Amino acid sequence: MRIGIHTGKVVAGIIGSKVVRYDIFGEGVLIANKMESNGVQGKVCVSEDTKRIMEQHTDIIAEYQLEDHMTIELPSINRNVKSYTVDRRERNSIVSDMLSSEYRKSLGIGSKNSSLASMKDDSGLVKNLQLPTRSDESNGFGNQDS
Repeated sequence: MRIGIHTGKVVAGIIGSKVVRYDIFGEGVLIANKMESNGVQGKVCVSEDTKRIMEQHTDIIAEYQLEDHMTIELPSINRNVKSYTVDRRERNSIVSDMLSSEYRKSLGIGSKNSSLASMKDDSGLVKNLQLPTRSDESNGFGNQDS
C-alpha cells in the first residue's frame, strides 16, 4: 500500500443525473495522486506544501521525520513538485536502557519483589519508580506478613 498527501485547493461537485457521484477535481487532487503513484511501498509520501505545514507543528516533527524522495514533473500544470517520505522517528531508547538488567542492578532493583516503572511528570521529565510486586510470601510491599 502507498499513501500520497498534498495540501491545496480542490473543487468538489456532484456529477451525473441518473447515477449521481460526488467527486473532487483540481491541481491538489492531481498532486496528491502523483504523491501516491510515485510513492514507496508501505510509506506515506507528502508534497512540499504538506511538509511545510507539518514543520509548523512541533509535536508532529517530534514524532515523525521527513526524508527527500524525488521531484515529480507535472507537465499538465507546468509544475515540478518535490516529494518526501514520512517515517516515525526512532525513539531514543532511554526507557529500554533504564529497564536493562545493568541499569536495574545499578539502582539496586532486581529482587523478585520489585519492578521498575517510568512515568513523565507535568514538566515532561521521566521519573523512575521502584514498585513492589506481590508474591506469595509477602504482603505486596516487600515485607513478610506477621
